[in-house]
Amino acid sequence: EVDEEELAALEAQVTRTHHQVPQALEADFANLEEVLEETNDDEEFDDEAFLEAVDPIRNWLEANCAS
Repeated sequence: EVDEEELAALEAQVTRTHHQVPQALEADFANLEEVLEETNDDEEFDDEAFLEAVDPIRNWLEANCAS
């Protein structure tokens, strides 16, 4: 079941972060926002779609950011 409050907080966090990312991640963040928006219309959170949308962002961060 989707917790509307948690989903709204996650969407807000992604939107804030999207405005701070390098150009290389623009399309990936736009896709992530779209996935979250679609999930907002469903009764269940689509974990698989979320993880699939996050994967290219995670891969870029691992390749381009020192930890």
